[in-house]
Amino acid sequence: MGIARVSVRLPLFCLFLAVSSATLLLFCVVDRVRRRPVNRAPFTRGFLTVLCRLLGFRIHIHGHPLEQPALLVSNHVSWTDIAVLGSCSPVCFLAKREVRRWPLIGWVAQQIGTVFIERSAGRTAEVRAQIGSLLRQKQQVIIFPEGTTTDGTAVRPFHRPLLAAAIEACVPVQAITLAYRRNGAIDRIVPFVGEDAFQRHLPRVLSQRALEVHVIFHPPVFAEAEDNPGRLAKTLHLQVSEGLGQLHKMIRTGS
Repeated sequence: MGIARVSVRLPLFCLFLAVSSATLLLFCVVDRVRRRPVNRAPFTRGFLTVLCRLLGFRIHIHGHPLEQPALLVSNHVSWTDIAVLGSCSPVCFLAKREVRRWPLIGWVAQQIGTVFIERSAGRTAEVRAQIGSLLRQKQQVIIFPEGTTTDGTAVRPFHRPLLAAAIEACVPVQAITLAYRRNGAIDRIVPFVGEDAFQRHLPRVLSQRALEVHVIFHPPVFAEAEDNPGRLAKTLHLQVSEGLGQLHKMIRTGS
């Protein structure tokens, strides 16, 4: 059954990617003719919604996404987090610079407004300035302060330096908890961890049955009321961790 699923889904995924790329190429042409960029936000959200369906994700949203400029922080399980969160709310994504080199995927990510960053320790101030600039442009920006992906069973400590961007821009911060659930248990297929590669991971995801993705949007924290990034990091980490605990309890009880 897994081979049958991937033999159907993978060609559909490639066709979808080809159609989406052609649409983005058309946007590039229109940009040149009009000499100003086309608003890609509606396309991007629709693109990511369809992508989630192709991946077999059934998304359940708990809470309310903010509709104003804000810094969003989430636990990080997989590259699929971007598709899930982008289908829920129009946000600006940050991605490691290496993603830009992924065949076709990197170009598509660039065209839908992804900001590529250098994650080395010496570039923290530069990245924080990039985030602050986007927030001042009235955008929502999402970051994954764990700094790496996990298996989804727990939340790693949050790195605090980038959170200072919200304090400096005087915008709220909204914590988000993500959990992938398959057959009544925590999913073990979607997590993209260790030395895994995208070209191996994608077929594994496409070969599986549909799963449920739970997304909790927690009450916002108003960064201007926080006196330092460390305290803000602890507050947000507690929200995300408690949310993950709630979702795990829901999985154990089958609710």
